[in-house]
Amino acid sequence: YVTPAPNINYGVLPIVANLTQMTIVARIYKVDLAFAHLLAWNSNGVRNNFAINRSGSSFSAYLRLGWTTGTGVWQTGFVLNPSTWYDVAVTIDSSSSSNDGVFYIDGSLVASSETSAPSGDYDDFSKDTLTIGGGINTSSLSYSGFGGKFENIAIYNRILTPTEISTIHNSGTRLPFASYPMNGLKFFFGGMDN
Repeated sequence: YVTPAPNINYGVLPIVANLTQMTIVARIYKVDLAFAHLLAWNSNGVRNNFAINRSGSSFSAYLRLGWTTGTGVWQTGFVLNPSTWYDVAVTIDSSSSSNDGVFYIDGSLVASSETSAPSGDYDDFSKDTLTIGGGINTSSLSYSGFGGKFENIAIYNRILTPTEISTIHNSGTRLPFASYPMNGLKFFFGGMDN
């Protein structure tokens, strides 16, 4: 795992651009009380990210995706406590702006809400740089590091089934790359040991 979580910039990754359907899976351990980007795609002021959002002294998972005339934002109602490992996953089908992000914590579906409705056409990641463990804080426009540990980040070009997401969680920690579903896997970051 990575601790403290660094800012790892992969630049533009065409393999994760133009994903109409997407699943992001990760294992996280948040230690500080700051807003934190786990994944961020940034280009021309458009900030797409999968983040851990702070509300008081607790956290929740948060997805923000740019559309041509309105940004979509979805957030869980599930509280993520600091200093605890969680398996987090989000799926999104951006073929329609009426589709919502669907969140899973520790392999189980959790309630979420749309806090900003997307509109227009989906703005893909074809010109965006992918950063793990940091990004631009959209409220203050300042850099935001992760402030914790993370490992086993996977990006798929399809919606994983609830069974696949549950199986990833139930298989235990520090899963080897080969333990993940290979169908549609476009990106995998296992982590780095200190």
